[in-house]
Amino acid sequence: MRFTAPSLLPGRALLRHALFAILLLASAACSEDDGGGPTGPSPFPRIAGIWRGIFSSDNGQSATVFDLVQSGQNVSGTVTVGGVSWPLEGTVNAQGFFVWRTGSGTCGSFHGDADLTSATHLSGDAELDRFFCPEKQRLQGDLELNLETAR
Repeated sequence: MRFTAPSLLPGRALLRHALFAILLLASAACSEDDGGGPTGPSPFPRIAGIWRGIFSSDNGQSATVFDLVQSGQNVSGTVTVGGVSWPLEGTVNAQGFFVWRTGSGTCGSFHGDADLTSATHLSGDAELDRFFCPEKQRLQGDLELNLETAR
């Protein structure tokens, strides 16, 4: 009777296949985006900050301040025109087009849009729905908007 040692080849093949499966799973796990690492730049331009300028209409000009907070494409904050403030909400797209609307209040409401023409300049139009303060005068119409910010 002849005695032979058991072959180690099936055990080695099994070990090799197991290691290959582990490496395959590990590489797949590394290639998935788990949200924990750094991300690329936002596709939306940054318009958050303090923007100062002038609203111009047929009735004259008013000093204007937009104080904006941004999260991705969503923008919120306040707009102050001639000493009267409103909360505003809006969005900015990847090309720098900013669309906004104020909430209504005792001094009326308005909405508008503006193009980010440079990193420090917004230019656009607004439509006044109604406006009763500070002179208790009702105004309606279109306004031009030019705003600058320091970066």
